[in-house]
Amino acid sequence: MKHLLAWMLCACLLVSAGCAPSYIDVVDEGMTTTSTRPTSGATTLPSSTTTSGGGVTTDPSGITSDTAEGEMPTVGSTSSTTSNSSGDSSTSTSGTTTSTTKSTTSSTKPQPTPTADEHRALWVSTYANLDYPSDRTLSAATLKKECEKLVSRAKEIGITTLYFQVRPCGDALYESAYFPSSRYVVANQGDPLPLDILDYMTATAHAAGLELYAWVNPVRIKAYASEKLAADNPAVKHPDWTISLSSGALYYNLGLPEVRKLIADGVAEIVQNYDVDGVIFDDYFYPYGGISDAADADAYAAYGAGKTRDDFRRASVNQTLKACYDRIKALDTACRFGVSPFGIRLNSDAGTSGQQSYHTIYCDAVAWMSGGYVDFIAPQLYWSAAHPQAPYKPLAAWWASQAALYGVDFLPALAAYRYDSAQVSSDVFTSGEITRQITYSRELDGYAG
Repeated sequence: MKHLLAWMLCACLLVSAGCAPSYIDVVDEGMTTTSTRPTSGATTLPSSTTTSGGGVTTDPSGITSDTAEGEMPTVGSTSSTTSNSSGDSSTSTSGTTTSTTKSTTSSTKPQPTPTADEHRALWVSTYANLDYPSDRTLSAATLKKECEKLVSRAKEIGITTLYFQVRPCGDALYESAYFPSSRYVVANQGDPLPLDILDYMTATAHAAGLELYAWVNPVRIKAYASEKLAADNPAVKHPDWTISLSSGALYYNLGLPEVRKLIADGVAEIVQNYDVDGVIFDDYFYPYGGISDAADADAYAAYGAGKTRDDFRRASVNQTLKACYDRIKALDTACRFGVSPFGIRLNSDAGTSGQQSYHTIYCDAVAWMSGGYVDFIAPQLYWSAAHPQAPYKPLAAWWASQAALYGVDFLPALAAYRYDSAQVSSDVFTSGEITRQITYSRELDGYAG
């Protein structure tokens, strides 16, 4: 398996905070790009600086997760603005639903010349049928045809790796002993799959000379109350393993060892049964909207071990990632594991003034890197260099320095979707922004693609 050096051209639209871009036809100057974003249903979550007792305090700076309920949060719209860039449940570049809008921009200017071994990754969202498949209940023949077309187009535009979403909501686009089939490919969650999609996508990608990473949403079970779960869904069999949100969303409780084992077992199953080149998590861990102390009171009482509530939650995320890393490496040392976190860890890291993942969703990416249980880090840096509160360059420089310090690859995730003024309400990119970001990033120590 090739050394992972990735330039992530992510059309990232997510609906619930998270990181996961989606299929785009290419980006920036010299490349034609198609960006899909949700046109409705997106909500802007309050940004936060600290949490207390599970609550979230709003940050007047206005850097938020820009999501509604689905994939990963896009980043950078202000709290006073509703952004249509959320992706999972309404169409976005990372995962969404039924209504989608596509806009194409092209230019004759040259794109930056990639290095010989540069890895260029493309997120392919299955949430709400955003990128693939085009609809639910397609036949095996149609699923194969769409897969082949997607891989062919990715190859044509210079992509080297697909980040294919195989578990959007506690489900599976492959034959799993742990999770039911996804409702995005069958009529009802748990129905027989018409095709082992992960197997076919991996084989098709490899035949075209592309790598394939399994993109997993580890804790989200559903984004809406109306979503029906299969009777054999672990969340149905073990409701005490879950956290319910007022929005109707349902998450696994990472504070429970049973949940962390389930997630690690599910990742190990993929690596053991499929010829994937890597596994990537997006930024869904604890919910962006915050949870009350009551939501994980039993887990905290049983396993808190004297930690503060916030430290307990961060430790739970850390333990989850380490368990997954250890299981992957025990099966295949060449299979790579990484995370695509929200682009701001702490505002003090790079002089920003927005939502902080360390406090909001209890993610400490420095702990993951220093602990040695990620091979790469792909922060969602979806802001322009001119953004007043979260400019690209200082953020990229900080992340690159941390990656270099701890010997992991820095793979900045870039927001190609922000070229479309009709689909995002703030920080719309000007021509050449992605090219400039790539050019700048290539000069940073720790940069790997």
